[in-house]
Amino acid sequence: MTVAPPGRTEIAWQRLSPRMLLIHPVHELLRELPLLIGGLVLGSTTGNQSWTVAVLALSAVVGVARWFTTSYRIEADPESGQVQLRAGLLHRKVLSVPRNRIRSVQTDARLLHRLFGLAVLRVSTGQETRGEHGSGAFELDAVRVEQVPRLRAILLAESPQPVDATTTEPVASSTVLARWQPSWLRYSPLSLSGLLTMAAASLGIAAVTALAGYIPARRATGIDPMRALRWE
Repeated sequence: MTVAPPGRTEIAWQRLSPRMLLIHPVHELLRELPLLIGGLVLGSTTGNQSWTVAVLALSAVVGVARWFTTSYRIEADPESGQVQLRAGLLHRKVLSVPRNRIRSVQTDARLLHRLFGLAVLRVSTGQETRGEHGSGAFELDAVRVEQVPRLRAILLAESPQPVDATTTEPVASSTVLARWQPSWLRYSPLSLSGLLTMAAASLGIAAVTALAGYIPARRATGIDPMRALRWE
């Protein structure tokens, strides 16, 4: 249990958007695509598709567990406070960034994030972010789009108040540059992440289709015609 220093209020850890419970399993499945193809090939060879089901189940479990094991918090003081991200399934790590060193806050919305109204929030200090158990990029993957203006204002020290998950009111001083429109979804597959996702899915389907046709053909060419006639 973490004890807050004297004079500093302990801020509760918060989870990311629950909608990531639908996105994380898909991302895990894309990462394990070679393993899935191997399971399909092994299942076609042995006639047992339990390997394929096992890979699908493992991807779903890891994706759901990733959301439950990821949390963050933003301390109230913009001068001495920190932004902390706690993540990791087996190897737990905590990334910490002092609020007074934050130089920029960037957002990114991939294909699935756009479909579910989410955005990835990246915090940059101009140098590498290091955690208690290593180093890595500091990003909140992902938060709701309507929370982005307020989170950006807080992270850039425009507001000293801590983040409250129940409050989603935008900052009055923020300027709206653009508003998301549902018609933009038709252009989502044309983004780089969308094209890469479709390319990976197409390659996986093509590989599975080719292997599914190759294995029965290979078996057929290995049959002795005389033995086949005897069985008839």
